[in-house]
Amino acid sequence: MSEKLKKKLLFTPGPLNTSNITKKSTLIDLGSRDKDFIRINKALFDNILKLGNANKGYVCLPIQGSGTFGLEATFSTLLTNKSKVLILTNGIYANRLITICKKIKKNYLVLKFNENVAMTIDRIEKILLKNKSISHVSVVHCETSSGILNPLDEISTLCKKYKKKLIVDAMSSFGGIEINIKKNNIDALVSSANKCLEGIPGFSFSIIKRTTLSTLKGNANTLSLDLFDQWKGFLKNKQWRFTPPTHSIVALTSALEELKKEGGIKNRNKRYKKNYQTLINGMNKMGFKCYLDNNLHSPIIISFQMPRHSKFNFNSFYNNLSELGFIIYPGSMTNKKTFRIGCIGNIYPKHIKMLLKKIKKVLLKMNIKYLSI
Repeated sequence: MSEKLKKKLLFTPGPLNTSNITKKSTLIDLGSRDKDFIRINKALFDNILKLGNANKGYVCLPIQGSGTFGLEATFSTLLTNKSKVLILTNGIYANRLITICKKIKKNYLVLKFNENVAMTIDRIEKILLKNKSISHVSVVHCETSSGILNPLDEISTLCKKYKKKLIVDAMSSFGGIEINIKKNNIDALVSSANKCLEGIPGFSFSIIKRTTLSTLKGNANTLSLDLFDQWKGFLKNKQWRFTPPTHSIVALTSALEELKKEGGIKNRNKRYKKNYQTLINGMNKMGFKCYLDNNLHSPIIISFQMPRHSKFNFNSFYNNLSELGFIIYPGSMTNKKTFRIGCIGNIYPKHIKMLLKKIKKVLLKMNIKYLSI
């Protein structure tokens, strides 16, 4: 590349900043059928299962592509023509599951909550009692459009009570918030290499019950996203069916070693919470206001209300921060103008403090001393 790119700090929901060790691990080229790569694959997927507290009754299946590929593969494979999935929504990423079901022609029902309120178990229970044909329930654990953390434990308890299969989109929570897949009796959990696990983009994965998967031969209405066939392929020859993202696999292997050194998910969660609290305190002092009530926030990403100050322009704000080497994220709410700042990736409170100083500098450049929202 002739153009030299400037190094920047990413405060987004992904892709994220990765450690130098993880970056360096990608400098090795591996063949997809090489014994070393096959060994790395097995060890990696075993480690992912352990992180999710999933036992031998589960299998971890990778899918080339982003988290949306993983979700579409999981829905396509798990939902039969007789299935009906209840999609719990309070943001755009849950709404994307509706789009997936429409595209792959699966039966679904939607229970919509406002984007800034917690999901209530009594409303979900009423729907389950009223619609006996519901076979599955899907929920986004951390709805990244707002940063709200949905009550996974309570929803899983309800699914166990009514014998419903549970599909969890844990794209931006797995690796940053402890999840007990076995205890919560989750049938399928989907996540990505480049979020809280702090790897690089390239693939997602689905952790699925073996007993669930074993009955689904020929169910998927897609070739490349058929998780049953991917599972059988691994059992047969330990191979991906199609070209694997070798560098992303090696990077995530390295990133999980970094996670172990940090003290596991529990300690990573503590770091993310420190990032979150440092960010909230600093932004509040400058007059920014969070979109959600404090008790609803995850430590993953924070949505801030767009200032109404006459001199505040988000595009100018964003571009000025980018020029200084700091990347934040636009908002994606349907009912409120917001922007987002992530607390995850290889960043620490010192980096949040650096960002806060740059935000103050940019505001002064925009002739804004204090924001009143």
